[in-house]
Amino acid sequence: MAYCGHCKQEVEVENDDANGYQCCTTCGAVLDEGGFSTEVTFTKGAGGVSTADGQFLSDAAASRGLARISGGRGYGYQLDSHEKSLNKGRSEVTQLVDRLRIAPRDDTVEAASRLYKLALSRNFTRGRRTQLVAAACLYIVCRQDSKPFMLIDFSDALQVNVFTLGAVFLHLCKLLRLEEHPMFQRPVDPSLYLHRFANRLCVNDKFHAVTNTALRLVASMKRDWMQTGRRPSGICGAALFIAAHIHGVEKSKRDVVNIVHVGEATLAKRVKEFALTTSGDLTIEEFEDEGRALEAQHRKELQLNTIGAPAPAHTKGGCQHLTAGAAQHFAHGMCKVCYEEFLEVTGGTSAGADPPAFTAGLAPKKVALMHCPAELDGAAGGVPAAPAADVADDVADEELSELEDDEASLYLHTPEEAKLKELIWTELNREFLDCQSAKAAALESAAAKARPEDMLEPAETPEEATRRMLDAKKLSSKINYNALANLFSETSRGEQ
Repeated sequence: MAYCGHCKQEVEVENDDANGYQCCTTCGAVLDEGGFSTEVTFTKGAGGVSTADGQFLSDAAASRGLARISGGRGYGYQLDSHEKSLNKGRSEVTQLVDRLRIAPRDDTVEAASRLYKLALSRNFTRGRRTQLVAAACLYIVCRQDSKPFMLIDFSDALQVNVFTLGAVFLHLCKLLRLEEHPMFQRPVDPSLYLHRFANRLCVNDKFHAVTNTALRLVASMKRDWMQTGRRPSGICGAALFIAAHIHGVEKSKRDVVNIVHVGEATLAKRVKEFALTTSGDLTIEEFEDEGRALEAQHRKELQLNTIGAPAPAHTKGGCQHLTAGAAQHFAHGMCKVCYEEFLEVTGGTSAGADPPAFTAGLAPKKVALMHCPAELDGAAGGVPAAPAADVADDVADEELSELEDDEASLYLHTPEEAKLKELIWTELNREFLDCQSAKAAALESAAAKARPEDMLEPAETPEEATRRMLDAKKLSSKINYNALANLFSETSRGEQ
């Protein structure tokens, strides 16, 4: 299995050893190409002796050449610049793994070293510090293996700015074409970091109780849409702070902030947001009972033998595996793998609140209707309500030509209904209408100021145009303008 950039998913691949390439079995795109020959070639010298072409390499991939040693010239092993860069990058990766105590050590170092070698072959290290490139490669491996390490942990270990390290990470993902990979597209699960943060919080013998309660708190926050648009560290900090106080572990906000790397204001805001949810109104016993019930329900759904059942007819979208026909339906229009990922990201399929964007959009309308004038309430009482129609999901939309007159009248407003609707719309959008009126008045006043006060009508004769020009601008002080004004008068014309 390998990721195909054209299909945007993990696909089966076909290896052609004869031609030296690897291609996708779905679209046929070449994913890897490396044709080479393992045959040894020989060259015959001037003396008729054949020698093998190339250089002899040691186990460390060092080329053998002439090296200066004490006492004269001799043969030795010398590393080229490429091998030196690889060894330096591997050394930086090993130091980071040991400093952060990432396990398993050897597998993580090997995977990150392979990424660093790939980045070095594409000249990605040019102009960048080796530490930053090695940290970016190691962070990609941690994201692939779902290890509980954030980018700020690597920046703290290297004592560099997290945004500088993040820029290197984003450029490396773009170079490796990982920016559209599902692993980096879906949000990070906050519960991934809970055990590591709880271990550093030193809750002692109540470690399991605090972590289990924190996991239920994170799942509740997911169901109430608190995870959307927020960093996982803030969600983990709020869950650990609340769980520690539930089990009698006295930890201040400063203690939690020093571990999860968020501000005290952010932590306090997340706690207040959780208090405004439906789960925030429950007691400790009610919250624990609800969490156990939801966990049992999720386990029951996963254990049900519903694999292979057809998807509901009204289900739209579905996961990409069902759309491509590569998997069978499991539940809620998804296959089993996507359904398990959906539960991890959202926290469940029930007992959640509406999205914040949905509730925030309805809030102004509710406030406007509550402050609606009294005459609208009286007028609304005389308007008959349209009957609700129960339409099945599988019935096609009817054409307008098939509607009866009585049924069509339900879609048209009477004059009283139209007037009432106009009044309601005016009250709801009064602020917008006032703003538009003010803008129109400002444009009219600006146009009036821009118009010159002495704007005259166009001149009817050349004589009048010349006279206006002379009045506006005096050409010379030696000209008798009075005589010039009488030059084209009627009296002068008669005398001539």
